[in-house]
Amino acid sequence: MHQHSRPGWDADQAVAVLYGAHHRALAQMATLLVNDVVVAEEIVEAAFVALHAAWRRLRNSDKALSYLQRAVVRRARSYRVARSDPSRRQPGPPQLGSRTWPPTRPFS
Repeated sequence: MHQHSRPGWDADQAVAVLYGAHHRALAQMATLLVNDVVVAEEIVEAAFVALHAAWRRLRNSDKALSYLQRAVVRRARSYRVARSDPSRRQPGPPQLGSRTWPPTRPFS
């Protein structure tokens, strides 16, 4: 049995142990995939939330790390596709380096 799985563990216990053991490596992997530390952290956090929600449905808790790794890769891929396709971008505040920031004229 995998070192992070324990019979009878609930989602809270399992995710806490997995988070402590694998968060850093997953965040590093996500950062390499999206080239943005903040986005990578959001991707990893979303993967842990998804694992927590799916915990009861996992057929084999020994595969939880694989689930997290696949979730991170899928979310990173979705992020990159959305960034490369302007029609899939969500509206939001101006980003640093965009044409609207910084302002071309000084503030009055």
